[in-house]
Amino acid sequence: FCNVEEWTKAVRIVAYRLPTAENKELHKQLDTWGYYSEQIKLYKNIIGKLNQNVNAVLLIGLGVAYENLGIYFKSIECYQQSLETAREINDLNIQSSALTCLGLANHTMGKYDQAIKIFQESLVIASAIGNRQLKGAAIGNMGLSYRALQEYTKAFECHIIHLNIAKEIGDLQAEGNAWGGLGVAYEKLGEYQKAIDSQKKRLEVAKKIGDRQGEGNGLGNLGNVYRLLGDFDKAIDYQQEHLSIAKEIDDFEGQGNSLYNLAEIYYELANFRLAIDYCNQALSIAMKLDIPLVKECQKLQKQLKVAQEVKDEQPD
Repeated sequence: FCNVEEWTKAVRIVAYRLPTAENKELHKQLDTWGYYSEQIKLYKNIIGKLNQNVNAVLLIGLGVAYENLGIYFKSIECYQQSLETAREINDLNIQSSALTCLGLANHTMGKYDQAIKIFQESLVIASAIGNRQLKGAAIGNMGLSYRALQEYTKAFECHIIHLNIAKEIGDLQAEGNAWGGLGVAYEKLGEYQKAIDSQKKRLEVAKKIGDRQGEGNGLGNLGNVYRLLGDFDKAIDYQQEHLSIAKEIDDFEGQGNSLYNLAEIYYELANFRLAIDYCNQALSIAMKLDIPLVKECQKLQKQLKVAQEVKDEQPD
């Protein structure tokens, strides 16, 4: 339909609700499945061909696809364009959605205080219009930034609220994300069994709806908990599974995280050469994405260099 410029019919297909667990529109289901490049092709064909409302919605989708591929500057451009368009047509739902996505992009780039301010702006709008889904998304993502700032109690509270809202409205995608966030909060608070239980619930939801990125993140988070518990075999298995999924769907941030986590595991196992290899791979990805993981990799690299030198100096 795009090829013959039947834009209205093309949009109807893009917005067609599939008979999946969440009954999502086609373009959103593509995101869940991890088909980011396919999303971008669809959006680029249709954006600018119909009304402003359609443009604003599809620009958010385009931004999410770019963000999932690690192209953050383009994702931010899309969110800002969507936000400007939504303000022009006075659509508060789209404004709140665009703000939450913009906040998440800032969070990913390490601008946590800025992200929280944007999430709070989204929350005010979502609360004013009574949109529970958008309210939950803003609060849940705020929890991610609080966690990055090591304010774990605040993060925990945000994820609990998000989880409750998701369950109330039957939003499985949000429920999975909330379980994942809650699991990491439990991990940071030292409650490892609760962290494991939460991540397993996240995995259950992710598999049910075909959320490949959510499944990968859940596996990686489980690996982190088992590393803290000293069960390195399980930790390695879970990180390798995460890495495999991340490669499958071109989730570059996920690849970087899993490689870094593997480096940490092998560092603790005193297998410094393998740890260095994984750390170098993680750093290469992090530098391309320009995300905070760069500093973590560089710090680990220094520790590994010293550890390897000490080991090499020891007599056989």
